Amino acid sequence: METYPNPQSTVTSLASHRGDDRCDKCGARAVVAAVLPVGALHFCGHHAHAYGSGLAQAGARIIARTAHDAQQAA
Repeated sequence: METYPNPQSTVTSLASHRGDDRCDKCGARAVVAAVLPVGALHFCGHHAHAYGSGLAQAGARIIARTAHDAQQAA
């Protein structure tokens, strides 16, 4: 697991993130997973950007497929 340069960010990379995961909001290809104590939610770049900060404030660990995806979620 790799942490990206922003020390304030909770976004990390996970190489094992599956490429066939779908966004729980719209069904597009998921680029991030928000891991909560009760389970994980998957989001496309658009919805990761829209909900990422709120999920991070709620204590979710945001896992991105690539550094680019991590920037979208921030």
